[in-house]
Amino acid sequence: MKGEYYHVNTPVELYPEGVRYLDLEVDAINRVGERPFMIDREGLSLLTAKGVIGRALEKKAFEAAEGLIELLRA
Repeated sequence: MKGEYYHVNTPVELYPEGVRYLDLEVDAINRVGERPFMIDREGLSLLTAKGVIGRALEKKAFEAAEGLIELLRA
């Protein structure tokens, strides 16, 4: 195993014609032999700046990634 990649997104919504979710850009990486870390925080901020998501969702996504990293470090 090389490591783990955790993708942060909105909850999946199921519809008769398909599935929908929003990629929130921020991700957590846990490579073997390294400390877990976050990537693409700028992408998350860009979604907020463009008005795709609100500040509350931006904060929640960032906190989810941070919480995951803390859990992986424990």
